[in-house]
Amino acid sequence: MNLEICCRLRNNKIFEYIKRNNLFYLDCNYKNKNHNFIFNNLWFDDDDNEIFDYLCPNIFPEKISYIVAFGYSGSGKTYTLTNILRNLLSKLIKDETKFSITAYQIYNEDIYDLFNNNE
Repeated sequence: MNLEICCRLRNNKIFEYIKRNNLFYLDCNYKNKNHNFIFNNLWFDDDDNEIFDYLCPNIFPEKISYIVAFGYSGSGKTYTLTNILRNLLSKLIKDETKFSITAYQIYNEDIYDLFNNNE
């Protein structure tokens, strides 16, 4: 399975990062503590289509693909994933590809099936 960790930063927050060997090294200071992260790709307030165009070549060669969004409430996970899924569904339907999709949300230690009325 191909695994990539990507990050989308919102609200034009300024973070220091370095791109080296096709990886992004991000440094940020939160509550007087320095935190360091490494990502395969880094986006700021980019268009969701740009994110999908990056993910698409990695999704289709695999028989099973996972997209996971992680972040605090209000960080834009649902917004970003909704647009990525919309583009993905359009491509699958256009290409007449057979597929199945599941979508789950974990919130306050409960798991919701997003395609089954949040049951």
